[in-house]
Amino acid sequence: MTCLEQAKKGYKGMTDILREVCDVLREFERTIGASLEAKDLLQTFDAVLQYGLVRNAICDGKLAPEEEEIIEKIAEYGSLADLVNIKFNMGPDKFVLKRLTTMDARGRDLVLQIIEEDVKRYALSIATIMGVLAAALGRDLVSEMYNPYSAIIAAVYNADGNVDQREVDQISNDWMQFNFFLKVDRETMANKNR
Repeated sequence: MTCLEQAKKGYKGMTDILREVCDVLREFERTIGASLEAKDLLQTFDAVLQYGLVRNAICDGKLAPEEEEIIEKIAEYGSLADLVNIKFNMGPDKFVLKRLTTMDARGRDLVLQIIEEDVKRYALSIATIMGVLAAALGRDLVSEMYNPYSAIIAAVYNADGNVDQREVDQISNDWMQFNFFLKVDRETMANKNR
């Protein structure tokens, strides 16, 4: 199995869970007074996932073309590049992820820093939705997503043949932050139901 195939398999596992989340949410739409389309959630997820993968991949100081290719090709619904294009109001000179492989570290870090708050807001919205549903369903959705996520990360890291300890440390930090958002949302929902 190629690194891209491995990443796609992990991606499918994660998006299957998110589609299930959307199906359950449709049942609760009247209660929560909102409508959520699976496509919207998956587009947001793609941008957040790609941002995290880029951030992890550059921990070793570079974004190898092999890593960028997997990060670019894994998304099926949205793209980090779409977020950058919206944020920077790009015209005909559209931003593509491949540009990150040719930017110096300062330029690349600046692009990521400018969109970081948007990505955090998107990640929090995904975590909120999943936290509400995890509490309602009595399931640990984060744990269910961990193995597919790990497969994606392993594929990206193996793509350039060099797994750096800084990359591994970044994965742990990102996963703990996502899990923290879900824990906070579970506790918030539990307190509201008292």
